[in-house]
Order: sequence, then C-alpha cells, then structure tokens
Amino acid sequence: MTEQSASPGLATRINQFFFNEETPYGLALLRMALPAVVMFTLVPRWIRAREIYSLDGSPTPLINAYPGWENLFPVFSAPVAVALFTVMMLFFVTLSVGWMTRISAIACCTLFTYFTL
Repeated sequence: MTEQSASPGLATRINQFFFNEETPYGLALLRMALPAVVMFTLVPRWIRAREIYSLDGSPTPLINAYPGWENLFPVFSAPVAVALFTVMMLFFVTLSVGWMTRISAIACCTLFTYFTL
C-alpha cells in the first residue's frame, strides 16, 4: 500500500490564507513608502498648483477629452485649488507616518483622483 500525505482540505487552506497571523513588516513598509513615492512626483506640481489646477491658469482635466464627460468635476478658484492640493499633500504625509491612516487614505484617494484627472 502507498502512503498518502495528509493535505488539508480547501476550506482549511482558504482559512489559513486569510486568517493566519503574520508579521506585517512588508505591508507597513509599503504603506510608508508608497505615499512618499507619490509625493515625490507631486511636489513639483505643488509649486505650480495655482496655474495648473485653478481657474487662474488654464486647467485641462483629462476627463474633458472624453465626449459627454466634460463637466464631471468642478474647477475651483485659485485659493481653493491650492488649499485642496496642500491638504492632499498633508494627508500623504500623515498616511506615510501612520497617523489616522484610514481617513488619510480616503482623503488621499479622493483628492488624488480629482487632481490627476
């Protein structure tokens, strides 16, 4: 007789995949590094946020290139656009540091989507 190896069932493997305790070092490093990389690309835009993203400059959101989607997002005045961009950068810093990460992640995702469209 051949001896069969005892392999866990599918339900056990799925349960182990989702609920095994692991050290979160890799995930924590990614959570700290990803906002820093995005901020590295946004800092040059931050200096020119008034000209790029407000009514004082000539904003051309990418979404305007698609027919039927021209006025999807409002274009703000200069003080509001600069304030929102500054708040977005602040949320990226707090996300990288780990302070109020859920609120920071939601705000970063929302504002980043607005500014990059």
